[in-house]
Amino acid sequence: MTKEQSDIIETKIYSDDTYFKRGKGQLAEYLKSESISEGYYVVFSNLHTEKNELFSEELIQEKRIYTYIIPIQFEPSHIPVPAELKS
Repeated sequence: MTKEQSDIIETKIYSDDTYFKRGKGQLAEYLKSESISEGYYVVFSNLHTEKNELFSEELIQEKRIYTYIIPIQFEPSHIPVPAELKS
């Protein structure tokens, strides 16, 4: 990666198909605003397994989106924010 190049990675937790698709659109809009031709969409899901398709590549609003679904087998953490990080 050169100084002039940026990579954009959008991350989400999978909740449903509509939210999943909305995230792709959000990434495409962000890529457009930054004049970048491609980006990465990483989605953590406790509903997907290794049996599902976990990678895809598609063109959305003329932007190449590489989607990676990461199967997780645990609930998201509900650990409280440390006092030092509260503002």
